Amino acid sequence: MNADISGKLNSYNNVYPSFYVVNKSDVTLQASDMVRTLPKFQKKPTVSDFVVRYAFVGKDKASYSGLASLYRDYLMQNGGLPELNASKEQSNVPFYLQLFGGMTTRQHMLGIPYDSTEALTTFDEAKTILSALTEKKVSNIQVRYAGWLNGGLHHRLPDSIQVDGAVGGKKGLREFSAYTQEAGIGFYPDIALLNVQSKKGFKPSKEASRTLTQEPAVLYPMNQAIQRRDRDRSPSYVLSPNMLEDVTADMLDELRSLQKDGLSLSLNDLAAQLNSDMNPKKLVDRTQALGSVKKALEQIGQQAGSLVAEGGNAYALPYVTGLTDAPMTSSRFKLEDEEIPFYQLVVHGSIGYTGTPYNLSTYTNARQYVLKLIEYGASPYFAWFNAPNHVVKETDYDDLYAANYEQWIDLAAEIYNEVNQVNQPFAGRSMMSHESLEEGVFRTTYEGGGFVIVNYNDFPVEVDNDTVEAQSYVTGGEQL
Repeated sequence: MNADISGKLNSYNNVYPSFYVVNKSDVTLQASDMVRTLPKFQKKPTVSDFVVRYAFVGKDKASYSGLASLYRDYLMQNGGLPELNASKEQSNVPFYLQLFGGMTTRQHMLGIPYDSTEALTTFDEAKTILSALTEKKVSNIQVRYAGWLNGGLHHRLPDSIQVDGAVGGKKGLREFSAYTQEAGIGFYPDIALLNVQSKKGFKPSKEASRTLTQEPAVLYPMNQAIQRRDRDRSPSYVLSPNMLEDVTADMLDELRSLQKDGLSLSLNDLAAQLNSDMNPKKLVDRTQALGSVKKALEQIGQQAGSLVAEGGNAYALPYVTGLTDAPMTSSRFKLEDEEIPFYQLVVHGSIGYTGTPYNLSTYTNARQYVLKLIEYGASPYFAWFNAPNHVVKETDYDDLYAANYEQWIDLAAEIYNEVNQVNQPFAGRSMMSHESLEEGVFRTTYEGGGFVIVNYNDFPVEVDNDTVEAQSYVTGGEQL
């Protein structure tokens, strides 16, 4: 999607889509005395038809809230969103928690390097963390447990599954699953399907997607300081969409023997990525890859009772019950004037959602985080492990520098209890409108007429004869 302001090419603000029918890359040829770069094109054009559909809301609904309502209705009519569930209205809002199980580290014995899985949070330690949260009156806990299989957080391809002994093994997994079920806690073992972060048992030449230059496609972590790929850290291979159906079927077969009391899953990448494969012998463009991903989600959805996903592209919405890392901010380019919760206006009431974990986010003020959750109808989210913070220093996991749970658990309970009190009456209801009343003051209105007004300013404001205190909020409308 492209957008620009008026005054450059014409006198209108404009927005429009563009499409790549034939992808292009560059191939560098190097001889002894010269370097030459030549273009390399996709061998066959994209097979899909491209369709742009326009819809008009009329004068009375000519706002971003009106457009979101139209899109939400379109998705509901076409099976693109789960049905609204009235029973959700009585539930407390979810508290999303990601726990990190084990990580792979490089060790040495007699000078010989080898990979070892080191525990960050064992299953027994996870029980301790959840018990502590429950004692602090945190309810409706939804746990994504990452780093439990095939070598930790950067695990092998899950076509076969071995529960890591470092975090408790198969017995520990089953006992933890039974504990969460008895305690009414949602337990979602986290799995990456598209990003293969270990070559053990994986053949990049046959199973990875190819770039236009016919090299296996790899993804490097981003170095935030310089906004470039960090080649000092371990990359992950991109699984070819041609392999996805078989890998998904094998994974589900393996999981049946592990979770006999019902399957729940957390998907690390399947709801957030679409990858092509430029291998000319088995070319798959992104529109074809979409079909493969939707088929995989359908396979998983048929077996899984509930599914939490990271990201949440539109094609994944019919299959998920919860979303983490949903968009909660804009790109914050200078071109943009205001952030709006368009995504939230579409999915609220159908799917629970949250943004990035607070303790790993750019927030420096917990109060601002609480106000954002209330304005956007979102749930709190934290990412923790039991080990001291220093264990991830100088590893591939140093982005988890502030994840020790002990320093965050009291604040997490305070945030949850406040946000739950405000957002719980609106659970299971559509978000009907969002509007900016003045600088730093926003009103969100829900189905039935209930609303919340949030004031981000450092001074109180008057709205409709109500005083909204500094960095605070008021609720009103229908008493739910």
